[in-house]
Amino acid sequence: MPRKLLSNASVDALEAPQTGQRLVWDSRLSGFGVRLSAAGKRVYIAQGRANGRTVRITIGRADHLSCDQARVLAKVRLGEMAQGTDRNHQKKLKRVQAVSVKTAFQEFSKARASNKASTLTLYKRYLDTRFADWQDHPWTAITRQMVLDRHRKIGDENGQRTANNAMRTLRSLLSFCRATYRDPATGELLTNENPVRALSDTKAWFKEACREDHLKPSDINPWWRAVAIEADQTQRDYLYALLLTGLRSMELATLKWKDVNLKDRVLTFSDTKNGSTHRLPISNWLQATLEHRAKGTNPFEFVFPATGKTPSTAGHVMWFNRLLVRVAKKAKVEMQTRHGLRRTFASVGAQIGIGTFPLKRLMNHQSGTSADITMQYAQLSVEALRKPAEQIAQFILKCAGELESADVVPLPNSALK
Repeated sequence: MPRKLLSNASVDALEAPQTGQRLVWDSRLSGFGVRLSAAGKRVYIAQGRANGRTVRITIGRADHLSCDQARVLAKVRLGEMAQGTDRNHQKKLKRVQAVSVKTAFQEFSKARASNKASTLTLYKRYLDTRFADWQDHPWTAITRQMVLDRHRKIGDENGQRTANNAMRTLRSLLSFCRATYRDPATGELLTNENPVRALSDTKAWFKEACREDHLKPSDINPWWRAVAIEADQTQRDYLYALLLTGLRSMELATLKWKDVNLKDRVLTFSDTKNGSTHRLPISNWLQATLEHRAKGTNPFEFVFPATGKTPSTAGHVMWFNRLLVRVAKKAKVEMQTRHGLRRTFASVGAQIGIGTFPLKRLMNHQSGTSADITMQYAQLSVEALRKPAEQIAQFILKCAGELESADVVPLPNSALK
C-alpha cells in the first residue's frame, strides 16, 4: 500500500482510480489513511485490530474535515481498537438488537411462507390486536415481566384461551428473532432465553379444558332452522356442508370448483392441516346443493365466495363468530363454533356405529401412534367411505327435519372426546 505524508494539499492532489477504490496511507500515523473512489470522493479512514480482527472504520469525508482534524480523530479510534472496541461491530449489533417487533414479523412471515395463509393471518391478528403497542418496540426490549403482565391482561379482557394463543404466537415470533438476529461477529444468541418462557417457569399458563361444544341430536333441528333465518344463502350452504361433512372450516371455505367432481361425486382437498390429500365422497344432500351452486361458475372460483357488506379480501367465506353466536342464541343451544360442527359429525358417527377407522378417514385424522400401525398400512378408497358418510349425513338430516324423523337419543360422553 502506498504511503505518504497526508495533508489537505496532498489529499486534494491524489489521483482517483479509473475503477474501484484506491487506499493511500499516512506516513506519520500508522493506520490512518484516505480512500479514493472512481467518482472522485475522498474519505478519511482508520484501520487497526480489535479482538484479533482487522477493523476499518470511516472517519469522515475530506470535504468535511481537514486532514489534521481527521488524524486526531483517527488516533482516538485507533486507541479504542487497541483496547478491544470495534465500532463497526457495535453498529451492526445495535441494528439487529433494534429490529422492531413489526419488522421482525414481516421477516418471520417471509420465512414461514410455506405456512398456511390462514395461519399467518391469525398470527397477524394477534399481533395487531393484542400487541399493537409493542410493534415499534425492539424485539430485545420484550421482558419476562412484560409477558406476564400482558398475558394476565389479555386473559382478563379477552379470555384465557385467547391469552394463551396470543402468547404462543409471540413465543414463535421471538424464537424466530433469537435464531435470526444474532451477534454479527460471533453468531452467538443475543438473549439468554425467550421471555415467554416466564409463563412456564411461573406456571402462569391458563389451564385449557378440552372443548366439547357440539350439537346434541335434539339441538340439530332448532340450530338448522336458526341458520336458515340468520344466514344468507352462501353462509347457509357452507354451514350445513360443514355439519354434513365434518370438514375443517378453512378446508371447506377454500374449496374451489376445480376440486369438485360432481360426476364421480368426490371432493378433493390438497392443502390440508396434516399435509395429506383428502378425497371425500359427496352425500346426496350435498350433491344437490353443489349442483345448484355450480351453475355459471368458473373452475378457479371458490365454491363458497365471500359475502356480506364487507366481504373477506381472501375471496372466500371467512369469519362466522358473530353469526354463530346469533344462531346459538336463536336456537337456544350452547354450541357457537365452526369446529363444534366437526365434533357433532364425529359424535353422530360414533353414536350410529361407524367404525373408528372409516370415521378417522372421513375426518382426515392421521394415525401417528405405534398402536395404530395397522391403520397406517390400511387404506380405504373413496367408495368405501361413501356408505358411512351417507349414513352420518342422513341421520343429521333426519334430526334437522329435512328427511323422515329419526329417534333422538343422547350421545355418550365417550363420543364427545
